[in-house]
Amino acid sequence: MAANASSRPGDRTSPGADFAHRLQQVLASSLAPGTTACIDPSRLARIQQQYASEYAELWAGLLDGSAQPQVDDRRFAGEAWRSNRFSTYTAALYLLNARAMMDLAEAVQAGGKSRH
Repeated sequence: MAANASSRPGDRTSPGADFAHRLQQVLASSLAPGTTACIDPSRLARIQQQYASEYAELWAGLLDGSAQPQVDDRRFAGEAWRSNRFSTYTAALYLLNARAMMDLAEAVQAGGKSRH
């Protein structure tokens, strides 16, 4: 494994943990001074469970050939999206991810200016 610029001999921090730590620092620095932001753990768990359930349902439908998902979004109303099963699932996964990100954003508990 190649060492990165921040590695020191004997440093046991994995590259993934280092990235997560740096990402956390960047996100924290984007808040106004003196503010904090967090997500209630039970709400986060509900969002994650809902996402995982819908994700598994979509993939199971794709793999077993059951009915295509309903995609009610005008961005995906074209015939090319509807006529190709994989395109329909791509659109459905995109919308699932977008809903999950919006749910996470709404779940953030922060001061008024930090939320917007």
